[in-house]
Amino acid sequence: MKPSSSSGGSRANALWGRGGRQGSRGRMRPAVGSIVVLAATAALAVPAAGVAGTGHPGFGGLTTTPGLSTTPLVGAALPHFGGATGPVMTASLINRVNTHPNQVFKFIVLGSKGAKGSQIAKLIGKGGFGHTVQTYKSIPGITATITGAQLKRLAATYPKLLQSVTLDRPVQTADYQNAQMWTASADISPLWSNVDPSTGADLGPAPQAPAIAFIDSGIDATDTADFGSRVVASVSFCSLCTDATRSTSAVKDTGSTDPSASTDPSASSDSTAPAASSDTSAPAAPNDPNGPVNDDLEGHGTMVAGIAAGASSDYPGVAPNAPIVSVRVANGDGESMESDVIAACDWILANKDTYGIKVVNISMAGATPTSFQFDPLDQAVERLWFSGITVVAASGNFGTGSAVDMSAAPGNDPFIITVGALDQNQTFDPTDDTVTPWSAYGYTADGFSKPDISAPGRYMIMPVPMGATIPDTVPDRVVAPGYMWMSGTSFASPVVAGAAAQVLARHPDWTPDQVKGALMLTAAYLPNADWQSAGVGEVDGAMAASLDFTPPNPNENLDTFVSKDPGTGSPMFDSAAWADAVKSEAAWSSAAWSSAAWASAAWASAAWASAAWSSAAWSSGVNAAMTSLATYTEATYTP
Repeated sequence: MKPSSSSGGSRANALWGRGGRQGSRGRMRPAVGSIVVLAATAALAVPAAGVAGTGHPGFGGLTTTPGLSTTPLVGAALPHFGGATGPVMTASLINRVNTHPNQVFKFIVLGSKGAKGSQIAKLIGKGGFGHTVQTYKSIPGITATITGAQLKRLAATYPKLLQSVTLDRPVQTADYQNAQMWTASADISPLWSNVDPSTGADLGPAPQAPAIAFIDSGIDATDTADFGSRVVASVSFCSLCTDATRSTSAVKDTGSTDPSASTDPSASSDSTAPAASSDTSAPAAPNDPNGPVNDDLEGHGTMVAGIAAGASSDYPGVAPNAPIVSVRVANGDGESMESDVIAACDWILANKDTYGIKVVNISMAGATPTSFQFDPLDQAVERLWFSGITVVAASGNFGTGSAVDMSAAPGNDPFIITVGALDQNQTFDPTDDTVTPWSAYGYTADGFSKPDISAPGRYMIMPVPMGATIPDTVPDRVVAPGYMWMSGTSFASPVVAGAAAQVLARHPDWTPDQVKGALMLTAAYLPNADWQSAGVGEVDGAMAASLDFTPPNPNENLDTFVSKDPGTGSPMFDSAAWADAVKSEAAWSSAAWSSAAWASAAWASAAWASAAWSSAAWSSGVNAAMTSLATYTEATYTP
């Protein structure tokens, strides 16, 4: 990732540092495109551009933000394109479609409840509405090239089929600093062996952790000092990449680059999954004479994987025996497309059983406000969560030292675990840890407080392929051949992802909700952190893994609104039912935190119960904000 200033639709990434404590905020990858609610007529009338909010950027007070509708997505009737049941869109997109009816756009088209991506693709093809580029399984949607005129005709012909339409735009990785004592602050080292929680006795090797998938810039599988032969699969969905890096598999040769060629019985056969890019006709077999590959031209993905699952004797990660799955979406400059990230989620969903994937890390954050009710990336990560995969994401490096708008996908999603970054202040004691000035926190447009939890993320030493973009950009941070220090929420997220894998190593039957509950219940209280800024506190990996009882469920009230999709039979979040319930009961979320099981938390569960969801933020903050990109690596050049 190359440093640059943020402008237009981009946000500077916050993961890299300059070595001092007060550096300016670093560049962030191209931001997520904001997509707002649509006009209500087939002629694509444009709504007013004001946005009511909670004081957060983009949704603050009654400030106006070009392109965002004043009509909330929740708590009021939604304006739709093409009639009362037409798709949700943005005002700016409506203008573009009206102004350029013959222009070809690349859209992410999300279907309504019960729809299937394959169904939408067939209708578009048969009706001459455009060309389908990708059909997804993790969400009921597609990516397609469609002209403005075709979009109008599609919405008018099938108004009830489409939920939303967003532009597919570039996304980037987040930002990056080092304090190797992070393993002590986060209580990680006891996880490296099988320790008796009551006596502290070492009972032998640590139990086997499940596979962790990294949606990132790739991983240097040739780094055997850190990863050995544990990179069991490397696939690429990077549409912006110009290099021809082959896909590899250390589990089996499927004989096809189609990721739907999986043993996963839940993978439906009614749609075509996007194929991973490769310069061979099939993934490499286990005995491939060409050996492992380095497909990480930026260096970010290797660094993230090193924190979560590295096995170096000098710089070990959290889960050093976990199998590693590399799902590449970013090029050497850290640029990604949201459609590629959704395709990556599709592939993981189809291949989770083949590779034993139980944890996914996404060290990325969007830069445009969105609602989790309509955002396609949020729906993709929810599908992984409902399928038994714990999803961990970075909160983002766009913090200012006070609350900001946390409505960027996927970290805005209330189901998954969103992680903020801490400064250890060069000590092993977590009680003096503080939230870094660039670690973002606040409420989402849907009223949820983020992050959920925090972890060390400043001055972290990690493996990196020499010659990649990051070490070439800041060579003074290289501490040894193949290792450098960086900072950012990008590197706090894999601390929690690795801890989640270690929890599952000891409790393999726990659900993602239970893993999240264990991590939040045992989080260390941070007396020097401002309210809300660190979530419930700092992750304590060993304490979470040692729980000998079923932890409480932080998503208990949200789970009430999870039902089966009538079209696919898969679990899905019923946003309409949730919105109706929230309108009538402002204290709907408090019950999830009233369980007696939360009483043992070091942090005040009663206080969090009132902070976890804000009716004020929800009622004024959900303003048809949707995204079509995501800022992916949350690393920062700022220390």
